[in-house]
Amino acid sequence: MFERYNINDLFIASVRVSYPENKLGVDKIGGILENATAGYSYVTILRKDKDKYIDLQDGSIMMDTKDPNKLSHTIDYMEPLSKYYNKDGKKKDTLSKKEAIGLSLEYYNEFHKDEEAQKVRVYNNRG
Repeated sequence: MFERYNINDLFIASVRVSYPENKLGVDKIGGILENATAGYSYVTILRKDKDKYIDLQDGSIMMDTKDPNKLSHTIDYMEPLSKYYNKDGKKKDTLSKKEAIGLSLEYYNEFHKDEEAQKVRVYNNRG
């Protein structure tokens, strides 16, 4: 009745949503500056299905690159959910959709720290 997902196919991820360029709202600030509203980011659980990633919360399919002509969902950063989830010293093999989404809320702070640390490592290695 309820679909279960293998934990090895689940990832906690930071996703960027970008609006089509022709649909961007422009805010005028003081009649001088213009600021386009381009999108937003959120943390979610993704399920790997063959060669694509699907957001468990809304069913959107992640894209490799931003498409300027349509609403785009791209992955900024991702880690296996199994890195965080451990129940009573044993890892569960399967989770329901509700359990998986709940874990994204539970592990958000820890994931966010790892994401920021990765950005710092990338920045420091540019030099």
